[in-house]
Amino acid sequence: VVKKPLGMLIFVCSPNVSPLPNAMPEANEVAALCSFTTRIQVGGTAEDLRTMLAQLPCRFLFSGHADAAAPNPGPLNKTLGFTSPSGALEIVRPEDVRTMLALAAPVHGGCLELVFLNGCKSESLGRAVHDSGVPIVVCWQTSVCDPAARVFAKAFFKALEDGHSATNAFEEAKMAVMCVTRPGKLVGLPAGMTTSVPMYELRRPGTPTAMTSVSPMPIAAGVPMLLV
Repeated sequence: VVKKPLGMLIFVCSPNVSPLPNAMPEANEVAALCSFTTRIQVGGTAEDLRTMLAQLPCRFLFSGHADAAAPNPGPLNKTLGFTSPSGALEIVRPEDVRTMLALAAPVHGGCLELVFLNGCKSESLGRAVHDSGVPIVVCWQTSVCDPAARVFAKAFFKALEDGHSATNAFEEAKMAVMCVTRPGKLVGLPAGMTTSVPMYELRRPGTPTAMTSVSPMPIAAGVPMLLV
């Protein structure tokens, strides 16, 4: 019997110890955009992921913490923060996460063409997944602001749904984050004049902003990565 591939698998992992209020809305928004079959797993263990990858998803979105310390220090020192049914944080070796996702890729007879690790500091794991055979990986080089990550993911998958390439969808997603505004002030405008200024800037948290003429200063949203 030939299995029919699952369009997208979305894992929402918001642990009790450090909840992510935008994770579930992000998953719902992305799923609503998709014209193909999508499964949302609210909370999930590594074993849940291993089992669900047998459904042959073409795309996988992980919305959660991706900077949990690996149980085995080494080149891959960050891993995904899975969650147990009770909401407790669960971690496994990043090498095992990489292998699970790689075995679901086309090079190993699967259908997994895109992995989006929408969590802080997911670059090292993302590169390992890409190097192991997943054609397209989106991840974050830095910590990422939770609301900005939601904007980014929604815009990225909307662009894919509209027929854009992954490269163009990535650029669309960056622009979507940069186009979010909030009430503020711009140097040189008359006092009392109402204006809106950029809310986010795609830069590493803790680094200075390039937008020195606006107040309040844009929030450092983080630096996204596209591996193709």
